[in-house]
Amino acid sequence: MTGWAIVTPVKPLGQAKSRLRATLPASVAFLSGPDPLGALEAPDEPGDWHAEVALAMASDTVAAMLAAPRVDRVVVVTDDPVAAAALSALGAVCVPDAPGGGLNPALRHGASVAALLGGSDGRGSRGTAALGADLPALRTADLDAALRAVERLGVRAFVPDAAGTGTTLLAAPGRTPLDPAYGPGSALAHASAGAIDLTAVADGSGVGPSIRRDVDTAADLAAARALGLGPRTAALLAPIGSAFPAGRAAC
Repeated sequence: MTGWAIVTPVKPLGQAKSRLRATLPASVAFLSGPDPLGALEAPDEPGDWHAEVALAMASDTVAAMLAAPRVDRVVVVTDDPVAAAALSALGAVCVPDAPGGGLNPALRHGASVAALLGGSDGRGSRGTAALGADLPALRTADLDAALRAVERLGVRAFVPDAAGTGTTLLAAPGRTPLDPAYGPGSALAHASAGAIDLTAVADGSGVGPSIRRDVDTAADLAAARALGLGPRTAALLAPIGSAFPAGRAAC
């Protein structure tokens, strides 16, 4: 076997992170144009700072996934052309949300694409996982440790979010179906369907905090800041001032 295939959905940027839009005011200091790292393209809607934040978070999350030694391939399911271009440039395989039926159908579609690609080149044959694109503090070591734990268990497993009710990572080793059940109370739904909660395993399975810290609100973003934001998100938020950090150390 080689490594893992990760499937991640990305909403159209103008619709992404509605709760974050409601709790994080647009920065009056935000300057239009390329970000300081030259890594982002401006969204279709000029001046949509929240869309830029959503893209920066997705870019940092996908970059961390791709840098993980245990990950062979990242399949992004999105209908947003700007997100697809930016994430493809990082090395992800981007496919349209052909089902168009919400999060779980998108994940099943992405898993099917990953299986087809893995069948042709063998990459991603260790298993398939779903991971959100809203983990801007994600560390490759935390992702690798979680995937290693799933390999040891040999069964479908998940990582609950920081609140304990949602799911950030769902992983199915080998040919085990991903069978996603995201939505309100997804942690309980995945556990009820037989998936193992990695945080409940006796040795803790090395589940680091960055893999649990998804961002839906400004408070979540502040918590991610405390862990250390990825470079694109940190650079975009830098004009706000001391409320956000300059970045994080290399993983």
